Parts: sequence; C-alpha cells; structure tokens
Amino acid sequence: MGQVTIYLDDKTEAEMFKNSLFNSALIGLAAFYITNQIPSAFELSIFTLEIISLISPLTLDKLILNSKIKPVEKIPDKELETVENEKS
Repeated sequence: MGQVTIYLDDKTEAEMFKNSLFNSALIGLAAFYITNQIPSAFELSIFTLEIISLISPLTLDKLILNSKIKPVEKIPDKELETVENEKS
C-alpha cells in the first residue's frame, strides 16, 4: 500500500474542525442548560398567584378592611312611592 501524505493545510483544517465541533457542543450544552432554567409562562402565572395569595393578608386585605366605606343614604319613603308610581 502507498503512503498518504498529509499536508500542513489538512492538519490545520482538521484541528480547526475539531475545535469548532468542541466549541459548538459546549455552546449547545450551555444554551440547553440556560433555557431549562427559564420557567414557562404557565408556571410563572401560577407562581405569581401563589405569591399574591400568600401576601394578601398583609396587603390587599388590609387595604380593603381599612378603606372608608361611605354609608348609603336612605331614600325617604315618599320618594320611593313616587318612583314606584311613575313606573306603573
């Protein structure tokens, strides 16, 4: 069998190809790891609702309970009678 002569350009190309394969595999694995750490929109919405329900007694419920509710003015009976008469 004959000998195969490998030129410097072939060695350089082979080394560059090997390095680019390694780099692309490394970048691909890193991208896969990073994207797996990002939660989906559904998980984020459920998590947000859980947080709101946990802090509700400290925030929203206090605001609702401490709000000043104006009492409804009682309509005099005479006015109610006139409104009922107008409807019929």
